[in-house]
Amino acid sequence: MNNRLLLILSPICTVFIVLVIYYVPFDTKWSSSIEALSVSLALLISGGALFYAKREYDQNRRRERTSILCQYLQRFANEPYIRKVEDYILEVALLDKNQNIIGFDKNKKISSPLSIRDKEMFMHFFEEIQLLIEDDMIDKNLAIDLIGYYVGIYHRIEEFHADITDYNEERYWKYYLKFVNSIPDSFYEK
Repeated sequence: MNNRLLLILSPICTVFIVLVIYYVPFDTKWSSSIEALSVSLALLISGGALFYAKREYDQNRRRERTSILCQYLQRFANEPYIRKVEDYILEVALLDKNQNIIGFDKNKKISSPLSIRDKEMFMHFFEEIQLLIEDDMIDKNLAIDLIGYYVGIYHRIEEFHADITDYNEERYWKYYLKFVNSIPDSFYEK
């Protein structure tokens, strides 16, 4: 049976059964049993409909959350300002033998410096991620695992954000700083 049809018919069946119980006279010795059976059947149908509605809601919510996460991962992979920041980080990073970032070369001349606009767009992207986390649309740990590495690295390069107006002011970059500060230090240790 079609699931939507079940969802529509179950309240109608329940109302019908309740109406039968109260308006149809049963003068047999089985009348109390029929009423009890009818009430049980009505409760069973209603419970099934509620269970199905809750399950359907959860599945739709899960699909919606997955879709949003995929959209943001696609944006993270394709946005030019994020690519510029990633290139910048990799250009100034000091790597160990396992290619883990262990520090930053403060004296290195950068081939293509980032504009303040690119930096702010990068920060706004992660503010959006934090808002989605707070709205329970993206799981915080999943967001940190998938895209938190670069923002944490960016936050550790003081020269990178030195020209951002009021960088450490919570009133300007509240959600960005909240996302960055939620990343544990152990995340960067391999």
